[in-house]
Amino acid sequence: MADALSFLVINVSRIGDTLLATPAIRAIARAYLDARIDALCHPKRAEILEHLPLIGRVGTITKHAALARPYPCATDVPMAEIPVETVLAAVLRALADHPPSATAS
Repeated sequence: MADALSFLVINVSRIGDTLLATPAIRAIARAYLDARIDALCHPKRAEILEHLPLIGRVGTITKHAALARPYPCATDVPMAEIPVETVLAAVLRALADHPPSATAS
């Protein structure tokens, strides 16, 4: 059996963007039933995501800290400056190795 996927949702935007991200988070949870989903969000938005049962851990981060050198955050997830192309390529490779759950709707 393949290892379950882990997703880290990072959202340091305004409250509307945080609310609009929740359907995408729900889609990930439905497509990858065994996946762990954690989130890093703006301190003023953490309460919104903390009440979503499909998110495991919620940590806080600001836009300035997200762009900073690597440092430990509230959830001990290291942050680093990584080119978005590198991240997207890694995500696509991981998703190709882990197709959505057969029961996903």
